[in-house]
Amino acid sequence: MATTEEFNQAIDVLTVFHNGAIRPVKIKWAGRTHTIHHIAYQWITRDGTHQVRHYAAALDSGSLCEIELHTHTMRWTLRKVQMDG
Repeated sequence: MATTEEFNQAIDVLTVFHNGAIRPVKIKWAGRTHTIHHIAYQWITRDGTHQVRHYAAALDSGSLCEIELHTHTMRWTLRKVQMDG
């Protein structure tokens, strides 16, 4: 059974910016670097006048996480992680 934990913590993300697209590639979380296997879904919300870009990312560990990029600060946040129990 999968469990979801909320973290809401700042993380470092290796990101590729190419032809106007933003693609997170790796995240550093809990002292480890995790490769993003693929982006399952992405969406945009707003924080006032600024965009917040959200990504549901499948990690190489098999976990699914939600990360977000705050475009006004260019900082990444790990929101949630779903792990197999």
